[in-house]
Amino acid sequence: MIEHWKQVATEAIIADIERYESHEERLDALLRHAFGHGAALEIRMRVWAESNTAAARALDDMDRRRRDYIERVRLEAGIPPALAGIRTQVLYWTYLGAALSRSKLTGERLERIVTELKRIALGGLPAKLAVTEDSRRHRLSGRSGG
Repeated sequence: MIEHWKQVATEAIIADIERYESHEERLDALLRHAFGHGAALEIRMRVWAESNTAAARALDDMDRRRRDYIERVRLEAGIPPALAGIRTQVLYWTYLGAALSRSKLTGERLERIVTELKRIALGGLPAKLAVTEDSRRHRLSGRSGG
C-alpha cells in the first residue's frame, strides 16, 4: 500500500507536471492535481501513519519530497529562496487542509482557488515588503533632489 500511495499520490503527479514547459503551466497542473482530485488515499495514509511506524516514515519522506519539489519549481520560476520556502509551506499546508476537509473542488470554485494560489505562489514581494520598498525609494528620491 505504501509503494502504491507513493507512486499514485506523488511520483506520477510529478511526472505529469514535468511534461509542461513553463513554470506557470507546471504550477497550474500541480494545483489542479492537488485541489481538483479526491484525497481518500491521502487521508487513509495519514490515519494509518498515526499507528504504523513504516507508514509514518513513508509519510514524512513523501511530505519532504513534495515540499522539496514544490520549492524547486518556485526557485526555477525566479522566486527568491526565502520566499520560495515560505510560499511552499503555505501551499503545502493549504493542500493538506483541503485534503483533510474531504471536499473536492470543481468548476468555477476550483478556477478561483487555482488562480488565487498561483498569485500567491508566483507573486512578487509580499505587500508589506513592497510598501516598505516603495516608501524607501520615495524617501531616497526626495533626498537626491533636495
